[in-house]
Amino acid sequence: MTYYFADVEATSVYPITAELLTADFIKCDSKLNVIEEKGFKFKPRQWSRDAEEAVNIHGITRDQAMTFPSHEQSSREMMNWLLQDKERSYLVCHVNRIANRTYDAIILRMIALDYGYYFDFGIKFRESDYISTHSLAKYAKVSCALDLASLAKYFGIKQTQHHTSKDDVRVCYEIFKKLVQIVDINDFLKGDINGEFKETKKRTTKKSSSSVYSGVTG
Repeated sequence: MTYYFADVEATSVYPITAELLTADFIKCDSKLNVIEEKGFKFKPRQWSRDAEEAVNIHGITRDQAMTFPSHEQSSREMMNWLLQDKERSYLVCHVNRIANRTYDAIILRMIALDYGYYFDFGIKFRESDYISTHSLAKYAKVSCALDLASLAKYFGIKQTQHHTSKDDVRVCYEIFKKLVQIVDINDFLKGDINGEFKETKKRTTKKSSSSVYSGVTG
């Protein structure tokens, strides 16, 4: 079994209108030993009309984003990297806003679908179809707020650049390691899924926002 810890930053706080800017991953084995760390930057194909709110969070300006590698190049590199692993895999993210509880997973799945792949990372647990450290912390009944910063403080994990995907994914990974010392991850993961990448026929028709949303949320 492989864990892919992931965090993304994008041009919008709403996944359906967001263009990916950065995606950072920590790949671990079943014992949470780090196998590889990988980061990707994406030049957005368009700048979201509601980008100001997202920029205020992560600080990546339009001018900065225009210097990143093309969306197509980075997307293909990211998918090729993810597809190297044929083992059962779980995507682990941290999201706590109700409206965006599957934010990272939705954006990553939309890119996968664009390049002819559908992936089932994670399991169906309550409202998620992947592992959320927010849900895991709630399951563990930790005595603090469940946002990333509060959990980091609770467990004594230092945040150096909060709201950057590279630092947030590291913090997510460290929080997960603390949580699995409190609860049995196998009990949390009851329900199971196949967790494998599946190649699909390339979609040729333009997808509406509603069809994309239904496709990525399973």
